Amino acid sequence: MRWAGPPTRRLGRAFVGMGRGRVAAAMFVVVVTGWAVLWSASNPPGAAPDEPSHYVKAVAAGTGDLTGKAVPFANIQQLHAFSPASLRQVRHAYRSFTIPRRLRVATNPPCTAFRRRISGACYADPRPTPGGAVYSIAGAYPPWFYLPGGVLTRFAWSVRTGYLLARLGSALAAGLLLAGGMWIFLDRVRKPAVLLAGMALAVTPMVVFLSSEVGASGAETLGAVASAAAFLRLSRLESVPSPAVWWVAGALFGLTSLTRPLAPVWVLFGLAVAVGRLGIRASWRRWRAGGRPAVGAVALAVLGMIGSLGWTQVFKVRTSVQWNHLGHGLWVAWRVVPTVGRQVVGVFGWQDTSGPDLLYRAWWVAGIVVLALAVLVACRWRDRLVVVGAAAVVCALYAIIAAAIFEQNGFGMQGRYILPALVMLPLLAAETLAPRVHNRPVRVAGWVAGAAIALTGTGQLVGWWANARRYAVGPHGPVWFLRAAQWQPAGGWPLSVALAIGLASVTVAAGVLAAVDRPGSGRDRYPDQPQASVAAAATTSLIPDTGRPSGLPAA
Repeated sequence: MRWAGPPTRRLGRAFVGMGRGRVAAAMFVVVVTGWAVLWSASNPPGAAPDEPSHYVKAVAAGTGDLTGKAVPFANIQQLHAFSPASLRQVRHAYRSFTIPRRLRVATNPPCTAFRRRISGACYADPRPTPGGAVYSIAGAYPPWFYLPGGVLTRFAWSVRTGYLLARLGSALAAGLLLAGGMWIFLDRVRKPAVLLAGMALAVTPMVVFLSSEVGASGAETLGAVASAAAFLRLSRLESVPSPAVWWVAGALFGLTSLTRPLAPVWVLFGLAVAVGRLGIRASWRRWRAGGRPAVGAVALAVLGMIGSLGWTQVFKVRTSVQWNHLGHGLWVAWRVVPTVGRQVVGVFGWQDTSGPDLLYRAWWVAGIVVLALAVLVACRWRDRLVVVGAAAVVCALYAIIAAAIFEQNGFGMQGRYILPALVMLPLLAAETLAPRVHNRPVRVAGWVAGAAIALTGTGQLVGWWANARRYAVGPHGPVWFLRAAQWQPAGGWPLSVALAIGLASVTVAAGVLAAVDRPGSGRDRYPDQPQASVAAAATTSLIPDTGRPSGLPAA
């Protein structure tokens, strides 16, 4: 038996040595990436917001063209596709690209966009291949996270395979960010079930959908998840970050900042939460105690922000605020809150494909319950204030971004624009609850967290199924649509459905593993002592391999 040899046994022992909770976390990262890959393969080409434009930019980036050419304003006006308000932003973002003919596609919306009642049967109709250069509404966006998918499209032989490979590049880049954030979030945590449940609530079906489309939206959102996890780890009282944690955190902050024009805002929001948890003086002392790795982390974050802000400024991706329209924008932002609330959980396609109402209600109820528990049972008043303050800041960011940017550029506020800030809240709530649950053991807590993880897997399946049904038979077709499908993905629906059920099952298994986790002695962890003692112990905790005191004062 070749596979029973010593290398395999060592690998098996290493896998078991991770502990059930860490195995569950690894399974969760693999499942999220797997969902993104499945969405990439089973969603029709162009069936995501502005995806044809993102596809053109990715293909061009793969050929080395990162900027394209400016389109004369008169040519944009002749398209008659944009309102006067949207022209303020489009005139700077619109660029033209020359891409290989075999991958060339028109960037106007696909046949199903904004037509909620039809299936994907119209994708069988031939579409003419445009001649010469093609336009992209995302042409001036930062190109860095278009490169992975763009490089893969060099191996594509048709538009359909080009879309698939470009989507896979985006999904894998976003998955790597999530893996880095998960590793940091669970660093030196002995019982990760509660933290993993918070991560599962943060990664909504919409987050996975965005990770599967061509472009940087998925990397922005999962990068925000990873950055939030990193800031929460760096501000954790229970243990001092290792040099590796500092370096990985800095890389996550810098890479997230490079994804999209608003991404530096999410990194600064995470920084504010971390400082709020520790306090200004304690935060300063923790950074100083981190030594060169901490300085390197800040340098990486600053470089990413400079790169993002510099690109945005040079290409004028964001327009100036019209202060006289701010009041109307705030009113519109308030009016569309219910719609945005559904979109952050999952409204797919060109914001025209919804799931069942129960999906949205269940996800929001779970999130609100977790936040409320964090406020009620937090160990310190500081933690309660940080949770409430973070929720208030998310609401303020929503109002500002909606009123000052998207309601003024004619495109309207959508849930995906505030989602990178919103994902901080379940992570923060889980971080607040975790030491409380561990220090005063509640036997049912692990099972509740495991059940929450398992239910999110079911929610992912429901969201994917609603989208697949819409394109297979239309939103009013049979629920079991395999035999009546009018549009088929590559490999057919039976294969996609089998993979979807498998991914949901693995999520349930991850929830069970997290619930029954029985860690051994482990490394540093949430201590088995009251939180006051934890804060006191932080003043004398040592940096690994240096013996140097952290200098953290008691909270």
